[in-house]
Amino acid sequence: MSQSGDVLERFLETLVQQITATRPEYLTAPFTVAEIYQELVPYRSHRNLIGVEMNGDYEDALFRLLSGEGDYLVLDSEVARREMQAELASPNPNTALFHEFAPVDVRLHPSRVPVGAGT
Repeated sequence: MSQSGDVLERFLETLVQQITATRPEYLTAPFTVAEIYQELVPYRSHRNLIGVEMNGDYEDALFRLLSGEGDYLVLDSEVARREMQAELASPNPNTALFHEFAPVDVRLHPSRVPVGAGT
């Protein structure tokens, strides 16, 4: 797995741990993009667990997750996902674009939900 993939995997693991500990209903229910970076795994308190040193690296990882890389998260807005994928494919992507989609619902990809969750 690439270093970028490692960061995405650690980001997801950290997100799942936080959801399990604080909002277990989010294992199977939607939450907003904003909740990820404001409440569940904010940069300042989770950067070491995720394995990023700079806010830009955090934003890049979150942007990649939201755009569908690795099938970790499912964004409920296909328009938002397409816009992020197009931005990611550009020569100099603005990874802070995800802030424009703060109210959009997102969920853990069903294959990433821990076995037995929500039962």
